[in-house]
Amino acid sequence: MIIVNDPHQSSSLLLNWPILHRLKHSFLQQIQSFLVYGDRGTEVLIITANETIYTFGENNRWPSLPLGHRERIDGEKPEEIVEFQNQKIIDIVYGQRHVMAVTELGECYSWGDNRFGQLGNNTFFESLKPILVGNHIQSLACGSYHTLALTNTGQVFAWGRNNYGQIGIGSNNDQLIPVKISSLDSENIHMIKCGSSHSFAVTDHGKLYGWGGNSFGQLGIGNCTHQKRTNDG
Repeated sequence: MIIVNDPHQSSSLLLNWPILHRLKHSFLQQIQSFLVYGDRGTEVLIITANETIYTFGENNRWPSLPLGHRERIDGEKPEEIVEFQNQKIIDIVYGQRHVMAVTELGECYSWGDNRFGQLGNNTFFESLKPILVGNHIQSLACGSYHTLALTNTGQVFAWGRNNYGQIGIGSNNDQLIPVKISSLDSENIHMIKCGSSHSFAVTDHGKLYGWGGNSFGQLGIGNCTHQKRTNDG
């Protein structure tokens, strides 16, 4: 979730994050919104008032998340992600080791770890820079190693790790490219969310579907059996 900074507040949200203290005051005043991510909050994505996208932080060792700068070196100061020049980002989510972003035009980009195909680019190779993997997308959700995308027409696509059925296609095979969850075709999906290895979708009428890992009953279906297909919660 992107945190929106209110420059009119006397106690800025920026002060809550130690990693942002290293930035100059003049740059802090330009921040419109930001996202602190990674296991230890050591990577930051910043959107300025003129819609420029910057990242900085830890980047040169596992398990840090790539910053989208084409090199795995620490970013001591904010550096622009050139792939997003002249684009407006409307949603950013991240998993255990990968990042996803969608633009105002509905273009879906991914970067980071790709051991389970979670970038959706038909390979297992990581990408240090954002790569285009889809269009006509309105929102995204990430589990640890899988991704969901909601299209402008209310359809849901999924890809990445599928060991618990979190992709929702009836198998446990990892998916390297976005695949449509056909069991939701009769519904107009309004919202998608992910846990570590399970997934949810909410229809425009408030109906809830869940699938994937269910060891602790997290799907709310009355049992602890993993679900490879969508289940009405």
